[in-house]
Amino acid sequence: MIQIKIVQKELGIIYIVPTPIGNLGDFTKRGVEVLNSVDFILAENIKRTNFFFKKMNISGKFISMNKYNEKVQTKKIISLIKKKKI
Repeated sequence: MIQIKIVQKELGIIYIVPTPIGNLGDFTKRGVEVLNSVDFILAENIKRTNFFFKKMNISGKFISMNKYNEKVQTKKIISLIKKKKI
């Protein structure tokens, strides 16, 4: 599962933070710090991501992004970055 971190800056920054598939102990401290510092987190599966984040004590606002909605969501994210909303 891949999480994308977006932080508000002058032009916007996107972080790609891979999350472990099986062992939560494989996740890095830096990954937790990055995900806790972002405005939004794009997640393929909100339910699974929320479960993982609760275990790792990570909080954040999720945006669903998967093969069914990626075209619409991509346009939305680009628009938000251009408007400096994220």
